[in-house]
Amino acid sequence: MGDIDVLVKADPASCRQAAAYLKRLAQGLDEAASSALKASSVSESFWEGEAADTFREQIFRRGRDVDELVRAADRAGSGLDFFADEIDTVRQRMNQCLQTAREAGLTVTGTLIHQPPGDASDTAPQGAGGDMPGLDPNAGAHAEAKRKLDAFREIEATVDEERRRERTAHKSLLKAMDGSNTVVDAVADTQTWIARSLSYAGTAHGEAIKLAQNAASQLKFASDFAQWSADSTLPAAVREAHMERMLANVGMDGTAHRGQLVVNADRVPQVVAAFAQLYGMHYPIAKMTTVEHYRDASDEASMEDDNTSAFNCRPIPGKHKWSQHAFGRAVDINPLLNPQTDSQGDVQPITATRYLDRNQNIPGLIHDGDPVVRMFTTRGWTWGGHWTDPHDYQHFEMP
Repeated sequence: MGDIDVLVKADPASCRQAAAYLKRLAQGLDEAASSALKASSVSESFWEGEAADTFREQIFRRGRDVDELVRAADRAGSGLDFFADEIDTVRQRMNQCLQTAREAGLTVTGTLIHQPPGDASDTAPQGAGGDMPGLDPNAGAHAEAKRKLDAFREIEATVDEERRRERTAHKSLLKAMDGSNTVVDAVADTQTWIARSLSYAGTAHGEAIKLAQNAASQLKFASDFAQWSADSTLPAAVREAHMERMLANVGMDGTAHRGQLVVNADRVPQVVAAFAQLYGMHYPIAKMTTVEHYRDASDEASMEDDNTSAFNCRPIPGKHKWSQHAFGRAVDINPLLNPQTDSQGDVQPITATRYLDRNQNIPGLIHDGDPVVRMFTTRGWTWGGHWTDPHDYQHFEMP
């Protein structure tokens, strides 16, 4: 025996919150998939060609993936609800143990119930009369010690039972969450928009409160997606460009992050495939967000922040001609590390002069023949580092 700790660390409230978000997420995904299938069907009347066929084929295939993800989210939500109910029961029983301990006169410190002094031999009656308690001058003290010891043992048995319930609940929850991870991992391998937008559904293996926050974020995306895909006033190509926003990337810290790019619908397959391969190779991307996060959508501010971006409605600097970024057909990767420079000595961004020496071996600094160059040029894109004047090491385009 020893002191008994009745602390229960799990938080049923956050588990139920996460479960509720997951169930709403499942509903949102189901509605989004239905809207996407409807958009695909409607697009047949006004959108033809290879890009249109690819779009509709992807929507059809991804609908099956979404069905699996919906089921996984439902399982995870139900698993969290069951876990929360079991932990509530454990907590109630543990609180009852604390109350019983206090009523029995045991010493309680916080969630710790202290073992009473003595053992079984100390509670046996003693004295000239042997087993006759009436002749034991310490009979009252022994009886009190025995009562406390019996109460402590009863509490100990109850706590052991509840700890077994707690362990079983954790195992059941892990089983439910492992199923979600398996499904999302399988879908992620397809390198499609739905895998990117729902990748966090697989994080249910983590703490419930983080899961709740992720689920809330993904629910909003599912809601936005449903709105975009159902908006019949938008051409199908525009709807697809809206949908293809989420990309996984590995940051300079070596861990996975989610980024956002907006590209032209007819460049989606190449961009997704290229970044999926780079992600698999753990190629570092410093940051990836859309340019409206910077004041006046400033390209200079985005570049100085080393932000990888694509669409930006702007002309070519110093020229009265639209940049390919304005058409969503160009991507700038790690622009601070990979500046643009020309024969006049102009450097963009202006803070990138320390990276003009292209012989440096810095993660994310692009050299001719690097994987990032191959991932794009083998798909028909042009790298600005191959240009004569300017040299634009960050820039990839396919007009």
